[in-house]
Amino acid sequence: AKAACLAAQQPLPDGLSQGFLRILGGLPIVLAFVLWNTRAEGLFAQIRQPYAGLKARGWMLMNGLSGPGIGVACYQWALSNSSSAIVLSIVALSPLFALLFQWFVEGNRPSPRVWIGGAVAIGGVILLRNA
Repeated sequence: AKAACLAAQQPLPDGLSQGFLRILGGLPIVLAFVLWNTRAEGLFAQIRQPYAGLKARGWMLMNGLSGPGIGVACYQWALSNSSSAIVLSIVALSPLFALLFQWFVEGNRPSPRVWIGGAVAIGGVILLRNA
């Protein structure tokens, strides 16, 4: 896409615009999936509520802004300014950080298989970076 914009002498869209377009594309698919899976019991019948009240709203806002909003915008910006090998090496580590955050926030300690998989993932990133 970057090469096509440069060849057509058009300005590159910024990361925020690209992230917003991805959200618009994925939102109808997710909503259709949720509505289809909850058609018998109702939309909110199966939702577990681990947090109540104001704390739940804070987590929802942070989740909605951090991943699809800020995260994708930064990802697209990084791809337009850096090598995709470097960007994707960093992005590949995000599930490992998510596990550590889950351990810190919710107290769910990852199993030994997770640590082994994380070591394989980090080793793969190191091998890709040094190749």
